[in-house]
Formats: sequence, C-alpha cells, structure tokens
Amino acid sequence: MVFFRSKLVLVAALLLAGAFGTLTWRLYHTDQALSEKIALLEQDIREAEEQNRQLSKLVEYFSTPDHLEKEARARFNLKKPDEEVLVIPSPAPLPDPTPSPIVMETKSKFSFDTVADFLRKLLSRSTRTETKANIDEN
Repeated sequence: MVFFRSKLVLVAALLLAGAFGTLTWRLYHTDQALSEKIALLEQDIREAEEQNRQLSKLVEYFSTPDHLEKEARARFNLKKPDEEVLVIPSPAPLPDPTPSPIVMETKSKFSFDTVADFLRKLLSRSTRTETKANIDEN
C-alpha cells in the first residue's frame, strides 16, 4: 500500500480524474447541442411532410377533369362547341385623379445672404487694418 501513499501517484490520479471529468462535461454539452439540432430537424421534417401531403391533395384536385374544365373557362374564356356564351362587359374604370404637386416654401433662419454680408464686412475690416498697418510702416 506504499504505492498509493506516494504524492506523485496521488497527483497523477487527480490529473487523470480531472481530465476524465472535463472530457465527460464536454461530451455531455455536445450531446445536448446535437439533441436540440436533431429535434429541430425532426420538426422541419414533419412540417415538410405535412406540406407535401397538402400539395399532393392539390395536385389530385387540379388533375380532375372537372377542375380543368372550370379553370379553362375562367382563365382562358374557353367554351364547349355547342355552348353559347354571354359576355357582360365591365364598366370602364374611372381615371385616377392626378394629385397636384405640393409646393412647400419654408423660410430658413439661416440665409446665405446673411453669411455673405458677414464675410464681406469681415474682409473689408481686415483689408482696412492691413492698409492702415502698411501706411504706418511707411
């Protein structure tokens, strides 16, 4: 029993237990994620099968001669050779009223003229100052 009292063996056993625990934890979470994906895919399969059943019923319905005749009459204005058709014209649609363009005039508080006047005054002051400075230097 001296073998199990060694510190090296104890550390190795703890490392192995930790590694085994970590691997088990990772496998558990991977299994949970895959189970969720499988459940979602199974739900998608059930929905696709239901949609397939509905489409099969529609194909059967649209394939019947009665339905084909009904659709040919409605969509293509077809008739049987010995049949007379009464056509009732629909009233002419009223023209859509053309809306008049809406013109909105807004007066802005900011005006280009105001800025231009300000810049002119500023430049005229600076040129006057420069001119006075040039005269004083001479």
